[in-house]
Amino acid sequence: MEFIINLIKNIQNIEKITVINILIAVITIIIFYLFSSLFSYIVIKLFSMKSKNKIKDNIFYKPLKIFFLIFGIYISTLILDLPESPMNIINKIFKISIIILVASAISSVASPKREFYIKLKEKLNFNKDDTITVFICKIIKMIIYIIAGFLIISEIGYDLNGIITGLGLGSVVVAFAAQDIAKNLFGGFAIIIDKPFIVGDFINIGNYNGIVEDITFRSTKIRTSEDSIITIPNSVLSNQAVINWSKLTKRRYSFNIDLKSNIKIDKIKEISDKIIFVIKNNPNVEKESVHVSIDKINIDSISIFISVYTNITNYYDYLLVKESINCSIIELLENESIELI
Repeated sequence: MEFIINLIKNIQNIEKITVINILIAVITIIIFYLFSSLFSYIVIKLFSMKSKNKIKDNIFYKPLKIFFLIFGIYISTLILDLPESPMNIINKIFKISIIILVASAISSVASPKREFYIKLKEKLNFNKDDTITVFICKIIKMIIYIIAGFLIISEIGYDLNGIITGLGLGSVVVAFAAQDIAKNLFGGFAIIIDKPFIVGDFINIGNYNGIVEDITFRSTKIRTSEDSIITIPNSVLSNQAVINWSKLTKRRYSFNIDLKSNIKIDKIKEISDKIIFVIKNNPNVEKESVHVSIDKINIDSISIFISVYTNITNYYDYLLVKESINCSIIELLENESIELI
């Protein structure tokens, strides 16, 4: 009860001018909140008159909305005429918020899908893969955030010279700790320069195989046929043999079929010729590459070796070609009443 009485007395002691300032501050925040979209629209419209995209799709639209809201809150604190100590803290928070917002807006421009990079590639006639572009964009983003980080540290009040000196004194420790990072970073550069694979390629490394989804500073991400993601350090990738199945110009399919040993040689030759004819009629095989021959003679069977190349390199399409060849051979053997062992 005593607390409520004291609260009422404190409210009664508040000057009318203070109440008015609070109301103005609240109204200011509401106005900036409600009209932040309009303000953003006006700013973007002024600086992008020729833009064909929707205003809301502009990369600076959301950052501008947030900026006007923060700016409204900041103005409201100025209206309240707060003491010097809390105002110093509010000024720092405001400046740090703007630094983060600007860094985020600028870094969002560093994307290979942005209109700026697309137009630049068109002017330079750069029609190669986007792996290098993506890697460069990531470096630019990293630099932007590092600069923003130093600006925030400086704004908080820390001495950057002291931090740099401290890093110098602890350089040995940092060097040991950063060995793996450096290896992976240089491994990433080696992958970008040598280009053993690019994003979208189907590769095989050790016991792993899959489609390359992303190449970062530290590692490369591969999506397997089980739809899982494998993250392999770049230092490992740059020091191991990588099979890039996407670079194939053709695939080879070879297998054996075992016939009963009591079949006469003339019949075997006839079957072999018919297998060659059937395979050559497949539109997805290279006709000159078809090879059929007697491979092994066993006690109870005769093994026929079949080899063919196809110009279909996509793995899943290649499986369909294999199935088509297998089905045609099975159908042939059934028509000839030949049984397999």
